[in-house]
Amino acid sequence: MTRFWKLHGLGNDFIFTEPGSEPSPEFIRLICHRVEGVGSDGLIVIEALHPGIAAMRMWNPDGSESGMCGNGLRCAARYLRHVGYSEPEWSIQLGGGTYRVTGTGPYAVEMGTAKTLWDQREYVVGNETLKGSAIDVGNPHLVFFVEGQLEPYLAHGPDLETHPDFPNRTNVHFAREEDDGIHMVTWERGAGATHACGSGACAVAVARGGEDHLVHLPGGDLRISYIGGRITMTGPAELVFEGEWPD
Repeated sequence: MTRFWKLHGLGNDFIFTEPGSEPSPEFIRLICHRVEGVGSDGLIVIEALHPGIAAMRMWNPDGSESGMCGNGLRCAARYLRHVGYSEPEWSIQLGGGTYRVTGTGPYAVEMGTAKTLWDQREYVVGNETLKGSAIDVGNPHLVFFVEGQLEPYLAHGPDLETHPDFPNRTNVHFAREEDDGIHMVTWERGAGATHACGSGACAVAVARGGEDHLVHLPGGDLRISYIGGRITMTGPAELVFEGEWPD
């Protein structure tokens, strides 16, 4: 039996399993499946190495590995607390970086810096030509600011995810700025439409500019601070349930 825990950050949900052998792509695809498995936007394995220091890996539901996951980092801190660690601050190694996570709910993640790969490049999206910005926040993002309803644009997510500009695929976001903050929807590479994307919210905030943004996602709100070129994301993370998966 494989013990697992399911957590979510604003509806962006993840399955956590105990450290051990690397999960196979077949196992990841099955346990993440929303009909045949537990159902989630990804699988995470995290191991505490020393007090306040942990190493994390995350895989998308299609079995591909992701080098960054903002909501997953918050959920990782919540998971560590649930399984008995009392540290209020963690340095979590993920992909090629180390991310500081503080708090006991909500959780603040120091996401580091962002790199704008290009700004306002034209893309054909259905019957429109939209200007998109490519932002790297440890993983790739393509951001569009549009008018009107956001959800219909998600139909173009699969084509944009695999656009030739992105040989390793990209996350795609459509956003609209209003008086109460930025509203956005997300098509995540390897996962499809999700309720929230933490690194995507950071990319959207960077693309918009300014120091502080309240970002509204389908699953809830994130506060994004972008000061001195460094990004901090603050939001909740919750345990849903735990169980055992038959081997």
